Amino acid sequence: MLSEGDIKREIIELIRKHQMQVSAYDHDAEEKKQRLSHRHFKRLEAIADQAGYINKALLVRKQHLQMQRYKVRLQKKRTELLLQQAVELKTLKLKLKRAQLYG
Repeated sequence: MLSEGDIKREIIELIRKHQMQVSAYDHDAEEKKQRLSHRHFKRLEAIADQAGYINKALLVRKQHLQMQRYKVRLQKKRTELLLQQAVELKTLKLKLKRAQLYG
C-alpha cells in the first residue's frame, strides 16, 4: 500500500497531466475551428461572383449551423474528458483517505 506522501505526489502529477491534456485539447480545438472558418470563407469567396444574394445567405446560414454543431461536439468531448479525469482524481483521493485512516 502506498504512503500518504506518495499518494499526494500522484494526485499532484495527475492534476498536472490533466491540465496539460485539457490545454492540448483546447489548442487543437481552436486550430480546427480556425481551419473550418477559413474553409467557409474560401467557399463564400469562390461563389461570391456567381451566386445571388439568397444563395449566399443560405450558404452563410448553413455554415453557421455547421459551426454551431461542431462547437457542441467539441464541448461534449471536452466534458467527457473532464469527467474521466474527475473519476481518476476521485479514485486517488479515496486511496489517500484510506491511507490516512488505516496507515
